[in-house]
Amino acid sequence: MQIEDWNGVRILNDAYNANPDSMAAALTWLSGLDCAGKKIAVIGTMAELGEHSEHEHEEIGKLVADLKIDIIFAIGEFAECVARGARKSGNKNVEIFEKPEDVAERLKQICSENDIVLIKASRSARLEQIVKILKS
Repeated sequence: MQIEDWNGVRILNDAYNANPDSMAAALTWLSGLDCAGKKIAVIGTMAELGEHSEHEHEEIGKLVADLKIDIIFAIGEFAECVARGARKSGNKNVEIFEKPEDVAERLKQICSENDIVLIKASRSARLEQIVKILKS
């Protein structure tokens, strides 16, 4: 987990490893942080879950909604599963993306000072590109 600043937005960059337990821990941590702005979770693919992939991604979507995180960005192969889980639990503020570049552009549009953005995925999702784009 790397904590970075981008124009007064705190970025929690954990885009190098993800499994259901580490994803839940990072999201729970995000939900407990003091924040004067919005809390945004960028959820990418958790790799190597095999036949459990769809279910585990949907469960993470439910958790994000249950934790009352303001905005969910789902990206990657199982983005639709994350979004479905979040919506089932009542969070309608979910957006789906195909590429890290699209997430970065959307963050540029909606983020303001005092927001917190968690970026969490397995390394294969390449979500570290989001931080590189934002900071360039």
